Amino acid sequence: MINREKLLEIAEVTKVFGTYAALSRVSMQVERGEIVGLLGPNGAGKTTLLEIIEGLQTATSGSVRINGRTPNELSVAERGAIGLVFQRYALPGHLRVGQLLSLLRALYAEEGNELVEILGLQHLLDSRIRQLSVGQQQRVAMCCALFGMKSLLLLDEPSSALDIRSRLAIRQAVLTRRKQQHFGAVIATHQMEEALALCDRVYFIEKGAVRLHGDTRALVAAEPARCRLDFFRPADEVAFRNVQAALGRAVEALDGRRCRIQCEAKDIPRLWAMLLECEAVHGFQADAEVGRSSLEQVYLRVVADAA
Repeated sequence: MINREKLLEIAEVTKVFGTYAALSRVSMQVERGEIVGLLGPNGAGKTTLLEIIEGLQTATSGSVRINGRTPNELSVAERGAIGLVFQRYALPGHLRVGQLLSLLRALYAEEGNELVEILGLQHLLDSRIRQLSVGQQQRVAMCCALFGMKSLLLLDEPSSALDIRSRLAIRQAVLTRRKQQHFGAVIATHQMEEALALCDRVYFIEKGAVRLHGDTRALVAAEPARCRLDFFRPADEVAFRNVQAALGRAVEALDGRRCRIQCEAKDIPRLWAMLLECEAVHGFQADAEVGRSSLEQVYLRVVADAA
């Protein structure tokens, strides 16, 4: 059993830039061994809060305590036990990936072979970091954050530039290391699917203020039952318009060609059958998936209530 103890305490934190309040009386806590999500759109204040936790910025008012002390009071060893991945991560571009891993092994006295394998870095060892794609660099940054024994992990949009395979690799790496080390983690994201897969509890932040927080799955379970039908749209625009007309529902655009229909559970069989018929008529692969109530619905309700 994971030993629960209070690791991070944030009390009434406000951050003001001139006349703009980036954060307004934010309070939250993280226990050792749990992953907490900080959810909200771009500009909600997530990055500012993470930078205050790390000590890169100072709160205008309120307090942050890590193991009972402010970030500036932590020893060098304690700061080294905090793993970081920020959107503006700075990696030594002139080094090869293998050279950076050798440095990490020397610093932390750990081989890290399992971590390298999970994150799919084996084939990149001879590549210079500056020559990697953004997504590859993000996986390297995640490796650096997870290397060694960690007590706290701070991740700012850790999978924003990744394809689905890399996103799954990062999730596996975080969950595997959490199980081994029982660290606490704060993950700032606007991707609800990622939060649902990783986070024990979530805080919804909008315009610098916490609007709702609670156990992730309990929040979803309390939401009125709704379903969604996700599918890949036809590449041909005329065919897509015909599919929309046949389904007779508003179709939301997701990433790439992925689409979504929100509906009641009772409507799924009929819509599924119609989509299969559209596949046959228009010659495309819908690759449809059905899902139920999600954090996305909770968030949209919270935002509407806060407007």
